[in-house]
Amino acid sequence: MTSAYVPESYSVSLNFFSIAEDRFEFRVYRKITGDSQETRKFDGIKKHSLPLSLDALEERRNYWISLIPHNGFDIFQCASYFNNYITIDYLYYLLVKKCRLCLDAEEYIEKDSFFSKKVIFILRKHSQGNEAITFKPYYLKSARKFGFLADFKFLKNSKADFSKEVQKLSLSLDRFGRENKNFYFDKYSKIDEFKEIFLSKIFPLASGDDTINIVNSLLKLPAKTLKRKTYVFGRGNTSNSQYAGIRRFGPFEKLVQNPKVFFVFRQQDRLISLDLYEALKGAKYSTLFPGTEKMFGFPLTKRTVTGIPVENFSDQEMERVRDEILSSGESLVAALIIAPWDSEDNEKRKEYYHSKHIFATARIPSQVVRVFTLEKDSRLKWSTSNIALQCFSKLGGKPWKVKPQNKKCLIIGVGQSHYRKYVKGKTIITKYYAYSVLSDSSGLFKELRVLGESADNSDYLTQLKANVRAIIEDHSDEFDHYVIHAPYKLRRDELDSLSEVFKTSNQDNNFVVLKINPDNHFFGYCFANNSLVPFESSYLCISNTEYIVWFEGLDPENTKVSRRYAAPVHIEFSYWNRELSYQDKVSYLQDAVNLSGANWRGFNAKNSPVSMYYAQLIARFTNKFNEFDLPQVDLETIKPWFL
Repeated sequence: MTSAYVPESYSVSLNFFSIAEDRFEFRVYRKITGDSQETRKFDGIKKHSLPLSLDALEERRNYWISLIPHNGFDIFQCASYFNNYITIDYLYYLLVKKCRLCLDAEEYIEKDSFFSKKVIFILRKHSQGNEAITFKPYYLKSARKFGFLADFKFLKNSKADFSKEVQKLSLSLDRFGRENKNFYFDKYSKIDEFKEIFLSKIFPLASGDDTINIVNSLLKLPAKTLKRKTYVFGRGNTSNSQYAGIRRFGPFEKLVQNPKVFFVFRQQDRLISLDLYEALKGAKYSTLFPGTEKMFGFPLTKRTVTGIPVENFSDQEMERVRDEILSSGESLVAALIIAPWDSEDNEKRKEYYHSKHIFATARIPSQVVRVFTLEKDSRLKWSTSNIALQCFSKLGGKPWKVKPQNKKCLIIGVGQSHYRKYVKGKTIITKYYAYSVLSDSSGLFKELRVLGESADNSDYLTQLKANVRAIIEDHSDEFDHYVIHAPYKLRRDELDSLSEVFKTSNQDNNFVVLKINPDNHFFGYCFANNSLVPFESSYLCISNTEYIVWFEGLDPENTKVSRRYAAPVHIEFSYWNRELSYQDKVSYLQDAVNLSGANWRGFNAKNSPVSMYYAQLIARFTNKFNEFDLPQVDLETIKPWFL
């Protein structure tokens, strides 16, 4: 399914330094596991499987494993391929040992948790935080190589404000304070800097009488591309561009009637509210945005727009606005709120979520526009089209859909939130929540479902299974493919519950569970492009069930960097009820990439499938509603306000 517009020899260099030796041996200490739990008291001892002996490699059993001598433990000469987890622990052990020997304490940080082992190397210190490289031992299954994942991170000081300077140091903004179009190049420059400062000091690692060396360049992997996203607009017309397509062909589905839009603003913000009104009408930046009527088919006039001045954004004022809108007698309405809210201000954030709750419970779509966006002409100019798009979508319009890969396929996006509290220094989960956003593989929203809601974990899991089964049964006439898009942080018991439903459901259908993680340890660079940015829809296979996918990237027909492109997404096939061929897996990856183009929150919001993104938005809102002691919203009866 490789696209013709990308060279056949196309490759991407993963942020992975491989070990020079394909296989190596090292000494461990092991003890047969028994009923006694005494061994657990020793730090660094874990239970792993190993061969019984070097003469019986196929026969294995569980042992307590230590990397240092312990009483009652026998020496065992372990090969790197006997157990990948032991080898990763060993590489981390050697790395830390070498750092302690060769580096000053302020040059690095050891991070050894149950889920992750890494060393953080400090490149440069600032008052706002530290520029750093994370260095994590890893086994790359597709290449059958051990090595280290290296990635740049800016570690912000907890007391530092999230300022423009922090964004520059994080590489999200360039040195002039603009969106950093050189993001990939700058990140790679930090890895180059790390190589010059640290790599020669760290390697080779001493391993008994031998040494372990590292290859001094990132590992190049063969890359492939999925098909380009194709968007479907009015009268079935298609385009590869969301904006150009809707401007030329109109939305896929228009509003059933002209809406009434209520502009909510403080008196001191009246003039910038008028600027927004003129911009949305198309009178202010007509060459960039010709207006809601020409783009989306609904006019903004003195008859369809009403202003509601407010003193502030207190609950009392927002409830007054809600009541005024409800008493207008209009059946299709939206509240467009011009507010000075800032995500870093706790009090303003509280006002934001309170107002969202007030309008959501009244089933009134609300769109917030920050005063910050309107204060400068340059910001408003580039934001107008996205504001209009969100208003149109929240009112019930459908701007576009994507051309799907799998037909008759229901995508079940799962969002979850676990409410926690601290008791005697421990984190206790007090309530479990799970939600689903249902869409077909074209990205068209179908409905919201609550999957589970309970303070008891076993009851929550029972609900989870019952509600997923109900979704399958309710849609059995329409679909024969069911794909769950689950967040990476889904717990094992939750994933097992979802898989159990599929195992006991109609086996004539196809059931697949994908874990999708936009926040991962992987990155990659395409040295065929000056910007180092891979092409959009590129993917790397890192194991038989895992892929790294670039939902955003360069257009092969125009390799000019137009904006800052996001990092790749990690996708893992966690469950399938039928054997999946390579082409089957690619088809499910294709649908995931397609669904990233179905995001109606912005014309360039394309780094996460809507199945995941919308579900995570719901979880965020319900978490905040709970944090501020607000009643739960009946998700299954409201309009898709999460847009």
